[in-house]
Amino acid sequence: MVAPQVHDLLRDKTRWAHGRSPEPTAAVMDTQSVKTSANVAETSQGIDAGKKIKGRKRHLITDTLGLVLAVLVTAANVHDTTGGKLLPPRSRDRHDS
Repeated sequence: MVAPQVHDLLRDKTRWAHGRSPEPTAAVMDTQSVKTSANVAETSQGIDAGKKIKGRKRHLITDTLGLVLAVLVTAANVHDTTGGKLLPPRSRDRHDS
């Protein structure tokens, strides 16, 4: 099995154990800027001017239990709106509802 398939299987089992349908019907999207170490290439980093953090940004979509549905990692200078436009198609490819 490939890692995404294992992740999806475990998420489905966790949702089932919480009395939920394996297929989520609601989701939450958020973004977090994260500092990177000195080992990370400068080309993959950016500066989040609002938070004054040099590093990368995680764009996440989770279900209502907080289980990851989709993730996108960009340079920190990528605006939240840009990630918000790029991330939903990744989630829709795997979750119809």
